[in-house]
Amino acid sequence: MTRPRNEIPKLRRHKAKNRAFFQFRGKRYYTGRWGSKDAEQEYRKLIAEVVLPALGEETTTIPAAPTNVAREQILVEDLAAEFLDYVVQRHPPPSREADNVGYAVKELLEVHARTRVADFTPSALLAYRAHLMRPNRAGGVQGKRQLCRRSINRRVDSVRKMFKWGVSREMVPVAVWQALTTVEGLRRGQFGIIDRPPVQDATIEDVRAVLPHLSRVVRTMLRVQCLTGMRSGELVTMRKGDISIEGDRWFYRPRRHKTQHHGKSREIELLPVVQRELTPFMLRPDEAFLFSPREAEAESHAEQAALRKTPVQPSQQARHERALRNEGQHMNDHYATDSYGRAIARGCKRAGLTAKGRAWSPHRIRHAATTWMVTHTDGDLPSVAKAVGHSSTKTTERYTHLGRDQAAKALKSLEALDVLLDALPTTPPPGPARAESAHRGADKKSAK
Repeated sequence: MTRPRNEIPKLRRHKAKNRAFFQFRGKRYYTGRWGSKDAEQEYRKLIAEVVLPALGEETTTIPAAPTNVAREQILVEDLAAEFLDYVVQRHPPPSREADNVGYAVKELLEVHARTRVADFTPSALLAYRAHLMRPNRAGGVQGKRQLCRRSINRRVDSVRKMFKWGVSREMVPVAVWQALTTVEGLRRGQFGIIDRPPVQDATIEDVRAVLPHLSRVVRTMLRVQCLTGMRSGELVTMRKGDISIEGDRWFYRPRRHKTQHHGKSREIELLPVVQRELTPFMLRPDEAFLFSPREAEAESHAEQAALRKTPVQPSQQARHERALRNEGQHMNDHYATDSYGRAIARGCKRAGLTAKGRAWSPHRIRHAATTWMVTHTDGDLPSVAKAVGHSSTKTTERYTHLGRDQAAKALKSLEALDVLLDALPTTPPPGPARAESAHRGADKKSAK
């Protein structure tokens, strides 16, 4: 039996999100966390502002909102829904924190979705960790690939942070979170869990080998990143309106960057060589993105058509016309960091670097540029930190990967010690302590 059209809707619960909502004439209205006072107040406000004016004076009775849910009855899926909403608001893009927490929560709900928060003990956390450690992770976030030790520890830490956050929201008893802190992380070699090798650094030779195998757009993106050392997220969102031209100097100020939530600004100077790379892409509106995947795909199709040797069939021509009508509907206006990384990965594969174990991601370009600047500025870390947008030189040191040549240069400075070592006396002269011990030995002999 359907609800009468002129009846005021009751407040309901969305279990997956643990949100309170009501539905009125085909539209859903969310009011807040299920069982909270704010949800009840928002419900009554929306009923008075939306529902009652639409119903007229046919009814004015507002049903009572459900009572607050007891803390002992909150489930893990309810806590996870609230925590994910908080993380998305706290860490907006380009941060990947929300994605990483989502991976951890997704597999937690596979084993503990209906577990009460008050009953989540350290043994339950260990069971979740064992679920992450299974070798055949069919249905997991990353398919059948087994997670490495660091990834498992990170996801267990994310679950602990979720319960800690729940304590601050009075959804989790503090004793539950304190008990979870006693679970130690996996150590190297424990339970046979693999440790993946360090991320491969990008060398200048490898970058030169990949450039011919990239499209014109992606090739320009890679060259600009090499010549500026900027982050991938800053590169893919470049707009013409974000570049200010002051005489012969260009400055790029990203609208969104990694340290924006700390109240810090980001300014990247574009050298003349970078200006020459970007000049062909500056003939567009100020709000348009410089690097478009639609433009790259159109150029790729044109190159394939130019290399075609067989005649085009009518059916192929019809498909091509349909594709032109729907061109770009499945694409964004700009590259994402993932799509840019996949384009680089395809270039590494075509250049044969994947088979040699020397494939790299775009973020390694930032490391390579930082290392280059540190090497060619005689270790001027403050200047390099300012150029790449680091708040501390300690971060710049972690981005710097010096090789054998730099180590040999540092060791060569020790050759000057050879002269000093030869100039030192072979035996030190007797000091006061040495003379006193000699007198004591003479006194013992005379006593005998």
